[in-house]
Amino acid sequence: MSVSRLEQRLAGGGVVILDGATGTELERRGVPMDGQAWSATANLTHPDVVRSVHEDYIRAGADVIITNTFATARNLLDAAARM
Repeated sequence: MSVSRLEQRLAGGGVVILDGATGTELERRGVPMDGQAWSATANLTHPDVVRSVHEDYIRAGADVIITNTFATARNLLDAAARM
């Protein structure tokens, strides 16, 4: 869905459905979480599962998919890589 369609929907009082908790769903699917970067490392170690989670939220009716970028700051990912 384009940004303009989302804006029109919101301006008209409509509802926009966001996806669910990506990190929690990755963990439920068996992707290991990192103590520093939590689900961010999954983007490198399990990209197929990350994509699958996003696709499943779209199939469930989500209009907006939020990227799995929580805890992707360089200092967190660097610390995770050293572990």
